[in-house]
Amino acid sequence: MSVLHLLEGPGMESRVELFAAIRRDSRVEDLSIRELADRHHVHRRTVRQALTSALPRGLSSNRTVSGVSGPARVEFLPSNGPMKAVLVT
Repeated sequence: MSVLHLLEGPGMESRVELFAAIRRDSRVEDLSIRELADRHHVHRRTVRQALTSALPRGLSSNRTVSGVSGPARVEFLPSNGPMKAVLVT
């Protein structure tokens, strides 16, 4: 059983912590994928995902907050009436 399982109990760790523990056990103890899966109570596919990526599926480090992917600015259009603002991407 991993150190995290002993400290937090089964099912108490996040997937990011689980992935980190799998990578650490693989590096330090040189365990096979099957042994890692048995130790951490996960499927072998999950172990393979942990060994190829630091973040679980669905967690990406390059998310955009809005639909605008690049820098945006506001320009004011000249007019004789009320001032109009336009979002330029």
